[in-house]
Amino acid sequence: MPAKPPGFYTIIDFMTMSEFQRNAALAEYRDLVAAGAIGAMQFAEDPVGTTTAVKKKVRRKKSAYSRALSKELKAVRKKATTKAGKLRKGMTPAKILKKAHRNVKRRLK
Repeated sequence: MPAKPPGFYTIIDFMTMSEFQRNAALAEYRDLVAAGAIGAMQFAEDPVGTTTAVKKKVRRKKSAYSRALSKELKAVRKKATTKAGKLRKGMTPAKILKKAHRNVKRRLK
């Protein structure tokens, strides 16, 4: 029979072993499993301290101008588009934004 690595047994090997040999093989197998579990726990512990706590990103408060601009953009865009959603003749996204800025400045005075 070819040489087997230590701790590797087939069912036939277990059947042909005496009870003493079988108990020794099972103890060896339990030790291998326990050593693997200890290694996995040590790996998961992170002794080096490579993990750091993630800080929550702070959001800034929306300004009054920003809130007013978003409302105005919706209103101007609604007037500048057709029912199908296309821009009306002569309107461009730049013109829409320019009109919205102008309207907000007038409204906030």
